[in-house]
Parts: sequence; structure tokens; C-alpha cells
Amino acid sequence: MAEYFLSEGWDVQWWTSDFDHYEARVRGFGTQAVDVRPRYKIQYLESRGYSNTRSIKRLWSDAEIALKFAREARAARDLPDVIIASMPSIDLAFESVRFGRELGVPVVIDIRDLHPDIFVDTAAFLLKPIVRVATLPMRLKLAAALRGASAIWGNTDAFIDWGCRVARRDRGPDDATFPIAYEPIVLNERDEVRANAIWDTKNVFCPTQFNIVFFGALSQSFDFEPVFDAAKRLDALNTNHRFYFFGRGIQEPAVERHCNGSSNSCFLGWAHAKELQTAMARSHIGLAPYHSIPNYISNLPNKPAEYLSGGLGIATSLQTGSLCEVLNANGAGFSYSSGAELADKLANLDNDRVALAKMQLAARSTFAARFDRQIISRGMVNAVQQLINRGLDR
Repeated sequence: MAEYFLSEGWDVQWWTSDFDHYEARVRGFGTQAVDVRPRYKIQYLESRGYSNTRSIKRLWSDAEIALKFAREARAARDLPDVIIASMPSIDLAFESVRFGRELGVPVVIDIRDLHPDIFVDTAAFLLKPIVRVATLPMRLKLAAALRGASAIWGNTDAFIDWGCRVARRDRGPDDATFPIAYEPIVLNERDEVRANAIWDTKNVFCPTQFNIVFFGALSQSFDFEPVFDAAKRLDALNTNHRFYFFGRGIQEPAVERHCNGSSNSCFLGWAHAKELQTAMARSHIGLAPYHSIPNYISNLPNKPAEYLSGGLGIATSLQTGSLCEVLNANGAGFSYSSGAELADKLANLDNDRVALAKMQLAARSTFAARFDRQIISRGMVNAVQQLINRGLDR
């Protein structure tokens, strides 16, 4: 998004934590502004980070970053014409709205996860009432932020509807749906050869096999047990299927245990984006084993978009919702309700390569139509300009 705004003549200042959420490491900039190129700077805010994305330490980190933003933003010389605040974090969205109202500039809250509902939805049944009470301050802060925002954006219409319910207002003309876009990495010949050599050396992603891949944070967002069950069933039948898992996170030990006890499964840990790009090119199906809770049922997460860009059919555990609607409407993937059903569908696709090829072609066309970065970024720029113009007309 930043790159597209730049190309349209905007100046961009991106405020972010010094902690890299995806690689789980401190970048080392502290609190400082870094010039990326003319008219584009990143303002890092010092953070100690966290190891678990759903932990007290993560919440403390979010609160710390929000307070540092509030202090540093008010001391900055260059004031914004518009503020776009992604949510989560709730704290940063709240402070962005407060700052925007002080300046009299519009603030967009862009909902990417349903916080704090997700904490309640993923809690053990007996703990749900306790978590619901514990997250009440977050809920009240979020409601205040959304009521004060000039516009609500979201991955899906369902996300925007949720935001409007929290804010206790109707959907307005500036509220807009923008799925998480993805820009495929284009490798030069040298990088492609190097990345492929890694897989060839490890004797994985062989072209004669049916390759199923998962990559992402190995968090509590995912239910891997049916996937493990499917892999075991296919392993017992000595089929051509191979399961590959990338990532780090709290479920890493469970994934490693499964792979250590299965001849058709392999845990590959963390990998560079170039390596993942070639892994996708050598695979057939991407796994989206989300827990069936509102945060994922109503969502179009970033990982499926990445799979689609690589021409992978998607196997998801979700039975209904936004992702299922996209896959079913375009023939770009399928749902499964158990390990047995997943194993059967993967076996059928291995036996019917024409159906597999049609699914992979549908995946690419679905990505081009729904998740292309240029199209979505253009829509965001137009929406921001309309928001500013509407304010000038008042």
C-alpha cells in the first residue's frame, strides 16, 4: 500500500514496532525514523517483543508501542493529512484516533482481526466467561476508537459489519472492504536456481510426488490434528502424497512430533521468502486449517491469497464463510471436515490430474481478480482521497 501511495504522489510515513512480528525478532533500530527513499520513511518504535502472539507480554507490547506513538507523533514536525491505523492493535488504533481528532484529520481503522473476540473464542470453554470479563477494557477502548474513526475498513464485509456493531453505528459511505493484498515475489534466474537447489539437496518437493504445503505462524489459529490424521492415512496406503510444514510458533513441537513419526511428512522450519516461492511452485495444494471461529469464518486471511498467487488449490477446514465462498464460487479449492475426508479428496486429486490442473488454474485467476495488490491499492488511494474531499466539502 505504501508503495502505491508513493507512486500516486503521496508522502508516506509508516509507524511500526521495532519488533518483527513475523520473524519474532527485534530489528535493532530502537525508536528512530529511517528514510527508505525520498518522501517515504519508516518510524520505528522501540519494543522488547514477545514470543507468543496471544500472551500478556504481547498485550503489554501493544500498549507500550501505542504510548510511544502518542508521544513521538505529537513531537513530529510533519503532520499527516490522513491516518490509516490497522487493528490489531487496539491500543494503537485508539491512540491514532485521539491524535487525529486533535489535529482535525480523518482516521481510518483497518480491521484485520477481530480483537478481542478472538481471545474469548479460542479460550477453553470453562475459561470463556473469565476471558470475556478480562477483555472488557479492550472492548470498551475498541468501541471508543471505532466510534471516533472517520471510516472503517476491513478484509470482508463481515469485518466491517462487526466493526459497525461494536461502534454502534450504521455502515457509512466511507466504510470499505479491502482484502489483504499480496504481491508475488519475482525471482531472477540466479535466486531461483539457488532456492531450488536447497530442495533438491534435501530431496523434498520432488516433481513426481503430490506435494501439500503449509507455511505460516504455527499458532493456535490452526487445527493441525485432521491434517496429521490425513497424512497418517495416506502414509499407511503408501501413496504419492507428501506434506511439508514451514513456520515457527507454539505448535512447533506438535508438528515436529508428527513429522518425526511419519514418512510422508517433513517439518522445514523457517524459510526465506525466495525459498517459499519455489516451494509453492513445486507444490499442488496449500493448507488453510483454521479453527472454525468467527475471526476466520468471516475473514479472508493473507495466507490463502499467497497460496492462490502460486497457483495452489486450497484445502481448508472451514465449512462456511468468506474463504469458502471464494473457493466454491471459483473452483479454487475445497473444504474438509475430518482427516478421512481430507485424505480422500487429496487421493482423488492425485488420481484426476485434469481436475487438479483446473483447480490450480482457477486459483491463479481468482488471485488476479480478488487479491492483486495494484487493484486493491488503487481502491485504497481512491477511498482516502474521497474521504479527504468529503471533509473539505463540509
